[in-house]
Amino acid sequence: MLKKLVLILVSTSITLLLCELLIRLFMPQISDHDAMFEPSVDLGWQWIPNHEGTIVNSEGSSHLVTTNSAGFRDGPLPSADDETFTIMVLGDSFVSNISVETEAVFTERMESSLDSISVLNFGVNGYGQVQEYLVMDQWIDRIKPNLVVVMIYLRNDFQDNFGLESWISYPRPTASFIDNEIIMSPISQEPNISEIGRGKWYDQFHLIHFIKNRYRNIKNKMSEDGASGYLSYASPEAYLCKKPLPSSSEEMFVVLEQLLLKIEERSQASNVPVVFALAPTIVQIEDPLWNELSTNYPLEDGAYVRQYPNKLLLDFAAENQLTMLDLFKPLYQANKKEAPIYDPLQQHWTAYGNQIVAEELVQFLKQKQLIK
Repeated sequence: MLKKLVLILVSTSITLLLCELLIRLFMPQISDHDAMFEPSVDLGWQWIPNHEGTIVNSEGSSHLVTTNSAGFRDGPLPSADDETFTIMVLGDSFVSNISVETEAVFTERMESSLDSISVLNFGVNGYGQVQEYLVMDQWIDRIKPNLVVVMIYLRNDFQDNFGLESWISYPRPTASFIDNEIIMSPISQEPNISEIGRGKWYDQFHLIHFIKNRYRNIKNKMSEDGASGYLSYASPEAYLCKKPLPSSSEEMFVVLEQLLLKIEERSQASNVPVVFALAPTIVQIEDPLWNELSTNYPLEDGAYVRQYPNKLLLDFAAENQLTMLDLFKPLYQANKKEAPIYDPLQQHWTAYGNQIVAEELVQFLKQKQLIK
């Protein structure tokens, strides 16, 4: 009996190890996301230059993400004497878009649809407008772009500028608005590197992640409209889309708006026009998620207005002669079609969503006669 039990345990172990090996080789489940970044004294963190890593998607597929020598998800930067018309795109993970393969990112799609125009991706995961300003200030006079595009994510960008939470365990530079002046504060603490990438011993096994991911996908697909479970990530909409805004949200809007003016001012100093683009959240775009908002976060006063953050920023842009594009309408309309716009778990644009964004940006820039 004991011998039989031992044989069962040995055969089971061999089978599990074989499954682990096969999954590691052909269907990796552990993403290299966190390992692709390093500390930065000024920015908090940055991509590791000339690096590559495997990014695992919510459906279990994976692809490689590579960075250039400057530390961005793009090809080599143009030389100083390159006279190609260049668009510099700043933003967070909605610009770097590591949830899709390189050729599917909207900056790549823009470049492939334009003649003799280079679209440079300067997106870094987790960045807010403070860091985007610092990146622009560092690079704008070195690469001399003809146009700057800044993507604003209508969710955590507001909190990011305040530094309300670290990213992975990296601290960040912050901003505040005091005595009618925007103040940017440098990083005041060292990153807690020991906490980055830590986990339980069993978190190193791809087989365990494979089982967990399959269970999660089945559970979400069985949920009505695929909505239940996603809204746990969506709490910022509860105070960013509330009319009237809570006082804490008003302060966040003021700081973000003042940072946009600072970006505009820095861009003008280099004689480069800047365009701001508003990236709506998955909760704003998908009806089932939006309908759950009032259920999960009931209001005693006021109301939820789906495009309220968009309206406030568009009004501010009009008052201050800023050029701004709201991506809500085209994304909302495209979401009515069969192909999904957002990955439901990662909450970033799918390849189809990136395509819509690329088309809208190109059309808008041509209408404004910023490109030919």
